[in-house]
Amino acid sequence: MYYNEIISYTLSFFIVTLVGVYGLNLPGIISGNQTLVNSYYYHNIKFFIPFDYFLILLYFLAAYYLAKLLNVKKDKQYILVIILTTVLISGGFMVFFLSKPVSDNFFSQWFHAVSYRAVIYDIILLVSIYIVYVILNKILYKII
Repeated sequence: MYYNEIISYTLSFFIVTLVGVYGLNLPGIISGNQTLVNSYYYHNIKFFIPFDYFLILLYFLAAYYLAKLLNVKKDKQYILVIILTTVLISGGFMVFFLSKPVSDNFFSQWFHAVSYRAVIYDIILLVSIYIVYVILNKILYKII
């Protein structure tokens, strides 16, 4: 069925999260706001890691349906669709949260503090996960 895809996505999510987030501190570097990064990825890890896993999956599903509409078949073109989808979704959330006063909600604080850098971070995160996913998926199809 979709076992290889699920395994590839799960592994790529955790590899990129471990290396990019916890190893290289990409969200801190890109956003410039280590305090909010610490709050999200360290202080609330039990909630936000599963939350990110499913949220990013939703982004990929949206990109998948957009790619089908656009008849995209190649990985390089698909990366552009992921970027477009991320800009639309994350950018939409950014506009939404910035149109309201800052609140106690993490995402309100995040977008008010880092603005468009949040969208850039999301693009880098999702494209990285997708690239690792493609590599792992090809390996799994050779093995299984």
